[in-house]
Amino acid sequence: MLTFLSRGTAAWAGTIALAMCGVTATATPASAEVKSGHIKICASGKYSASVSLPSRGDIRSPLVPSGSCLWWNIGFTSSEITLMNVHGTSVTPLGTFWRFDVGIATFKPSVGVGVATLGTASDPDFRVWHS
Repeated sequence: MLTFLSRGTAAWAGTIALAMCGVTATATPASAEVKSGHIKICASGKYSASVSLPSRGDIRSPLVPSGSCLWWNIGFTSSEITLMNVHGTSVTPLGTFWRFDVGIATFKPSVGVGVATLGTASDPDFRVWHS
């Protein structure tokens, strides 16, 4: 079961290639298949994105730069419904970082999930999908 809160239309941009500590950036479309025990995060909006898992000690993904996607290995494949918070980060004209909440979704880690952030910092949105 997968639910999401959303307001806009889908879009995709992306790409770098990078691998580090359970994280893999990709150049595939945001709608690509997702893997069990992973969250695919695509920062398709005009801001960086991250997700956090409150039921897992509020662990947070690496920050994904705008225009990039990455696979985050969350390290568990439970079939329990898990809450995921979607966050955005932008730089203000004064050079400070502004972190904001984009939305909330639920997913089953046994299936995995993809999330794409959309829009701008002043009008953020997101989409989720699973295989």
